[in-house]
Amino acid sequence: MIGLQPVVSLVNRRICIRILRLCRSAKDVLTCFGSGLPSIRVLRRRVMLRNRVKDRNSKLAGTAKQAGVKRFAIFHAAGIREMYRMRLTDIKARKGIGDDEDWLDRQAVEELAANEFRITQTDAKLRRENIHGEERTINAHAKVGKEVRDAITRMGNTMPEDLPPEPPIKEIEKRLKPLLSPPTEPPSET
Repeated sequence: MIGLQPVVSLVNRRICIRILRLCRSAKDVLTCFGSGLPSIRVLRRRVMLRNRVKDRNSKLAGTAKQAGVKRFAIFHAAGIREMYRMRLTDIKARKGIGDDEDWLDRQAVEELAANEFRITQTDAKLRRENIHGEERTINAHAKVGKEVRDAITRMGNTMPEDLPPEPPIKEIEKRLKPLLSPPTEPPSET
């Protein structure tokens, strides 16, 4: 662990230098990242996790299609409804998320991870138990959603519907892009 400290410090220094190059003052830094100033590592983790959830959801849709699902909105709603104990429209209203916004794009790491668990476990259950038929597949998703909620309850953690919304993921990606891209050479003055 001690041997890694200089590497971590070097990485942090490089990121700080990039931030300072992009922002002319401390006020600019606050404008770029908000007053909470979440770490770049947390923001990157959120973006990475959101992309994983998107990929896993696509995979789940493919598995559900192979199992005979034709009404995908009902299939997806079943797992969400059991995990949150409310419909997606109610979740969005409760969290102040616009109708045109993707609710997953407004989730923090904890909520995204819970949804990823629901999605991956549903996919695994459908494959492992060789579940076929639209109704059975929908019921399996609902059961997994309920189990995820029960696990959150047993651990004493915050229910997903009570977690606050985060800034849209596209804003985070915009903020991170200049910090994570390779440094560019300043234009030469010839």
